[in-house]
Amino acid sequence: MILKSRLNGAIIAILLIALGLTAMLAYFKFWATLVDLQRSRAGVICLSLKSTIEAATDLGLALAEMGNAQDVIDRARAGDQQILSITVFDQRGEVLFFSAAERPGERAPVAAAWLALNEASATIWESREADAFVVGVALLNPFELPIGGVAVRLSNAPLIAKQQAIMAELARITGTVFLTMSLLVALGVHLVFGGLVRAIRRMDNAVALLAVTPGVPPALAAGTPIEHDFARFGERAAAAQAALSNFEQRLREPP
Repeated sequence: MILKSRLNGAIIAILLIALGLTAMLAYFKFWATLVDLQRSRAGVICLSLKSTIEAATDLGLALAEMGNAQDVIDRARAGDQQILSITVFDQRGEVLFFSAAERPGERAPVAAAWLALNEASATIWESREADAFVVGVALLNPFELPIGGVAVRLSNAPLIAKQQAIMAELARITGTVFLTMSLLVALGVHLVFGGLVRAIRRMDNAVALLAVTPGVPPALAAGTPIEHDFARFGERAAAAQAALSNFEQRLREPP
């Protein structure tokens, strides 16, 4: 009983560790996929706005003089409910055009980190906030010189909701698999090692009997091959014990 319990415990512990590692790897894989999808989504919006705005500057318009820039970013924001705001700014960080789902008339200042990323990145840059994921890209004039940038802030709420859903689903699947495999392990150990445990118990009892009763215990007469071998060992042990007894008796007899 103790042997089967230890086997069950060891196998179930290994199973739990394996399932935990598998669930953790699956979680990080799904999470990385979701982040990549959000990054790609915001990047497509940024590149589309970049193309539209730079097409107007190629005609000789200054960035601040674009009359349709506000309409362009308003339409882009209205087309995606996850967009919190879109900001078009110049090289000094001054906000030229701004569109937000809340407080549309308010122009949030451009963060210094945005300016640093916009100047240092030749392609799309990204930044993370407490409640948003920011993706931006530099705007260039016809001479390929930077004239500002455009930044899109996406809400993290849908991403967090998906993250929680993934964690709950992985926990449910892991728990179901663990319970099912635990039952199968217990049944398998009982079927595979049950006979061995019973044989070991009988041999333990036989060893105890050999100490007080010479000969082979009847319980081993129709046992497993291991028990047969043990029975032969018992016979030889009994014969050896009898020989030793005879030898001791001879030593005690007078010459």
